[in-house]
Amino acid sequence: MHSFVRCFLLLVMACSLVGLAFGTAFASTVLRLDLESLVANSDQIVVGRVAELTSKVEGDGRVYTSITIDIDETLKGEHQRRVVVRQIGGRSGDLATIVPGMPDFKPAEEVVLFLEHVTARKLPVITGMAQGKFHVALGPDESTRFVVPQLAKDLHLVKPTPLPPQEGLPKALGRLREVPADELYSTVVALDSFKEQVQAIVSDQHSTKDH
Repeated sequence: MHSFVRCFLLLVMACSLVGLAFGTAFASTVLRLDLESLVANSDQIVVGRVAELTSKVEGDGRVYTSITIDIDETLKGEHQRRVVVRQIGGRSGDLATIVPGMPDFKPAEEVVLFLEHVTARKLPVITGMAQGKFHVALGPDESTRFVVPQLAKDLHLVKPTPLPPQEGLPKALGRLREVPADELYSTVVALDSFKEQVQAIVSDQHSTKDH
């Protein structure tokens, strides 16, 4: 890779991960997801751009934000022109609700989103909180787009650890231990390459389900 491109990628990653060095008194804890798990747990995967951000206080007194995405491409699920994602958190007037681990969005930002359609909710949510949102950045050649992970610094990731079998007891489910983010979140890759990886996993998982 050309040295200029390499420097660009390092700079983008440094900006995305700079917050990881600072501790926080509040954090959300979720299961760590790799790309295969992200795909498997998502009902819809889209590439698009943030068209609108709307935050308002709802009946429980907390602020919720609706993110409207203009969809350019659908990698999994039914294709739509637009999708609205709803998440707790945001600012409305003088009131703000902060939820550790939730992804941030900016107007006109290009993104890759992994979405989960939870039955109890009217609108989809981001799979795995901040793990399911990726920023798309234009490279130094002004034509190649790169997928940049933006994992929240206040998101603690855990993984189940099987417990040894014990005589006379049912199979133990195991305990959760804190783990670092998957390698997926330490690399920057070209958008086209990332889409190919996702589509290959979608195809493979469909084939496995059919058999």
